[in-house]
Amino acid sequence: MKREDKAFLCCFIIVLILAILRAQTYCDYMEQQEETNRIVKELQERSTEVDHTDIR
Repeated sequence: MKREDKAFLCCFIIVLILAILRAQTYCDYMEQQEETNRIVKELQERSTEVDHTDIR
């Protein structure tokens, strides 16, 4: 195997690993955003319930 081929293969593997890590980070971020949105929605619903209770 030529030296250039080995260097290319090494670079390709490094880029592949970085892409996988980036995809995993993005998935974790999206899961965190979904959880945050769920919590905010739940708090807004509770706040609305309390506001309606205070009006009566």
